[in-house]
Amino acid sequence: MDETLLFFITSWVFSLSSVGLFVALLSARARAKRAERHLDQVLRSFDGTRDASDERLSSAVDALGVEMERLAEGQRFVARVLAERPVAADAPPHVQLGRAITPH
Repeated sequence: MDETLLFFITSWVFSLSSVGLFVALLSARARAKRAERHLDQVLRSFDGTRDASDERLSSAVDALGVEMERLAEGQRFVARVLAERPVAADAPPHVQLGRAITPH
């Protein structure tokens, strides 16, 4: 093969490769811009619901805290009633059957 023909073919291959890479670059830029626009739309629509969602979450946590306080108060009351309960002198001690507690 002639050396001139080899250089001619090589230059065409590099030229076509350059054009292909340039087209791929433009396509990637267009897809990236489209993805950014889509992300902006999603974030804009989410911002409005985020405030309402945060408010609902905050009120749910507050309600849960109130309920936990009520449970704790009930436990304190039961513990106080059991501690102040008079113990009968003739009552046998409470023993659980079927279970032996051994010291280790």
